[in-house]
Amino acid sequence: MSYVLHLVVFSRGDEAYTVVLLSPRRRYAAYRPLLRRILRGIRLVEPRFLRQARAATLLWPLDPTAHLALGDALHRLGDTAGAEANWREAARLAPADPAPLLRLGHLLLGEPRRRGEGLALVERLVTGRPEAAAPRELLADYRLEVGDVAGALSALKAAAERDPGDGRLAERIRDLEDGDPAAKADDP
Repeated sequence: MSYVLHLVVFSRGDEAYTVVLLSPRRRYAAYRPLLRRILRGIRLVEPRFLRQARAATLLWPLDPTAHLALGDALHRLGDTAGAEANWREAARLAPADPAPLLRLGHLLLGEPRRRGEGLALVERLVTGRPEAAAPRELLADYRLEVGDVAGALSALKAAAERDPGDGRLAERIRDLEDGDPAAKADDP
């Protein structure tokens, strides 16, 4: 007896799902409508990491780390609007913490229609946190993306001055100075 293997793979953000139907070849035609109904009826259950992050924001609505974690979880699943809303809330709750604004800046710089808003946010972080390397590295990534290698090199050197122990920054600077195309922007 021979069999037919029907494989359906789909994704949701970083998560991938697989549906497998194995049926005898002679009965496959009868199983196809059933498979279509099954696929139409699939309701994906939220991954545990997302349920936990949502629960944390419900339990501790004034905790910026809970909103930061929920934003990260939503971003991982491709929900950029949800991620943005939670990162903005985390920034509102903890204005001195640059982490939510850095994530937000990275998100906005990645959306062509909102790059101006993202660049303004990153430049405010650079100005408002003169001691921090991370905003300057994010600015360097943006400069590289738009083809401004000199601007990227300048921003990376400024970041390395603020964090001289970060060997990764020194390596990126060397690669850019050597003209290595592999020195392109790092994804956080």
